[in-house]
Amino acid sequence: MRSKIKKIFQLTAMVFTVIIMMQLLLGNELNNVILCEYMVSALLAAMLKHIFFTGLMFDSSVWSQLLYLFIVWLIVITCNFLFHWDMSRTSIYTSPFLVTIIYLVLRLFNYQLEKTEVKKMNELLKRKRENK
Repeated sequence: MRSKIKKIFQLTAMVFTVIIMMQLLLGNELNNVILCEYMVSALLAAMLKHIFFTGLMFDSSVWSQLLYLFIVWLIVITCNFLFHWDMSRTSIYTSPFLVTIIYLVLRLFNYQLEKTEVKKMNELLKRKRENK
C-alpha cells in the first residue's frame, strides 16, 4: 500500500512539475491559488493513471493510452469550470496537444525511473544468488 501511495505522489510531482514548466514557458502568471489548483489536477491525473493501469502503463494497448489521455483532457476541462480558470475555446481545444506533450515528457521520465528500479532489482537478485 505504501509503495502505491509513493508512486502516486511521485507521478503527481512529475506531472505538477511539467505543468508548471509549461505554464512558465507559455508566460502565464502563477500564484498560490493556481498552484494549488494545478496540484489537485495533477493528483487526479496520477490517481487515474494508477487506477487505470495496474502494471506498466506503456505495455498497455494504444487505445487504452488514448482513452487515458482523453480522460485527462476531460479532467482539464472539468478543472477549468470548477476552478474558474477562464480558458478560452482555443485553449480548451489546444489543451489535448499540451496533455500529449506532458504525457510524452512524463513517459520519458517514467521510463528512466523504471529502468533504474529494474537495474536495482537485478543487482539485488544477483547478490542473493551470490550469497546462496
